[in-house]
Amino acid sequence: MKHYKILLLIFGIMLSSTLSTAQTKVKCTNCKNGIDTWIETVSCTNCKSWAESYRNIKGCDVCKNNKVIALRKQVKCSVCKGTSWTLPYRPAPLTKAQQILKKIKDLNLSPREHNGYFDGWRYTVIDVLKYRMKYDWSYNNLWVILAHMMTQDIDKSAYKEKVYALLDYYDWKYAITAANITTFENINYYPSPNEVRSIKSELDNFYSNPDYRPNFFQGSISSSDILKICATCR
Repeated sequence: MKHYKILLLIFGIMLSSTLSTAQTKVKCTNCKNGIDTWIETVSCTNCKSWAESYRNIKGCDVCKNNKVIALRKQVKCSVCKGTSWTLPYRPAPLTKAQQILKKIKDLNLSPREHNGYFDGWRYTVIDVLKYRMKYDWSYNNLWVILAHMMTQDIDKSAYKEKVYALLDYYDWKYAITAANITTFENINYYPSPNEVRSIKSELDNFYSNPDYRPNFFQGSISSSDILKICATCR
């Protein structure tokens, strides 16, 4: 009795596995009944050595003087392995970098490409922001948008999706350009991981609280400082 129950259990598992597999498979679109068929054109073996004058007189009954014949080729389908069934196509999941690039493309954004650094042994927070806004100004990208949000010059609701997507993109670009740095004193055009966390936190608070006044830039940069920088970028 015990062995009978075990056999029933094994049979049930095999049956459920078979049914599950059958439900996920679809009819193969690459072949018909598991056979892949195509037409291949080859030279006529009956008359390929004939002279043209002889062919015109005698005529080839095999190729009808076309010099080639069509052969029907058949092999077992390489997609379904001759079973006529295959698993439905499922594209591989996008990597983090691919997701970011897709989002940037979907939003029709054009972030400016940048190598990440410039030489400068001493700098202030103002210097960093000037450097970043200078290269973002004509594209109205991340640093310019964040600056305008601090001065309340733009409708923040219209830029919510764009600013988060750009922040992800700049964060990804930082990882690529970080290898270019030669000294720790150089300014990075893209935000460091610590800056990204800080900016995201400020954005979250900014969008959740209408009265919140964000500070996206490290240090005590005021709205008047930002307006002065904007005047030099125009």
